[in-house]
Amino acid sequence: MSVANRIRLRTFALSVCVAGTPAGAALLWDNTLEHNVETSGIAFGGKRWQTMIVAENFRLEHPSVIQEIGFESLNREDWTYDSVTVYLLMDRAGNGSAEPLLHSVLGEFEVFGFDTGRRDRGLPVWRYSVPLRAAIDPGNWFLGMHANGEGTDVFWATSDGGQGGNTPAWYSLDGGGTWARMQQGTRFDLTLELHGETVPEPSSLLVLCGAVALLAARRVTGGMRR
Repeated sequence: MSVANRIRLRTFALSVCVAGTPAGAALLWDNTLEHNVETSGIAFGGKRWQTMIVAENFRLEHPSVIQEIGFESLNREDWTYDSVTVYLLMDRAGNGSAEPLLHSVLGEFEVFGFDTGRRDRGLPVWRYSVPLRAAIDPGNWFLGMHANGEGTDVFWATSDGGQGGNTPAWYSLDGGGTWARMQQGTRFDLTLELHGETVPEPSSLLVLCGAVALLAARRVTGGMRR
């Protein structure tokens, strides 16, 4: 094996150790996207709700990179999405029962959606995807959103339940200053799916790097023996 090839192989092994190896895109959280028509939705944008933030709880078992948010909303006929502003909030109780605490503003992101053909309370039900990239530690969290756009009210649709169980969502009328819980005792889970990839734990990454380095060393040694 030439010196140049040995250098390239060692560089490859180093790049794997530094960057890590994502497990691949996966469903990280599933609160189902099927709208529950029994409880409708919660306004999270519109002329009357310009400082409204609505938050739904979720849990990550491993360090993860969220690459896509999925949700459904009920839109009045004059509503047009521009984007959503996404917030990450701490779930201090671990089960969605305590007031959210703002951790960070993830940013404002473009949304892509389509009319499902279903209707509720006379409003069309739309399904949306929000591409983003956010690295988040394992634990219990809230995902908060505010819908930006033109028109009157838009409602984040309620869910039939999933991993979130029957935990009511929280809302803030003043941009996250104070919070209240949606109708305690009712099914006010919100449609929410999170897609992305898990990140190897540090111990797993060390094992991976060691294995790659060992393989590289064996290949180099084998090449030198020829």
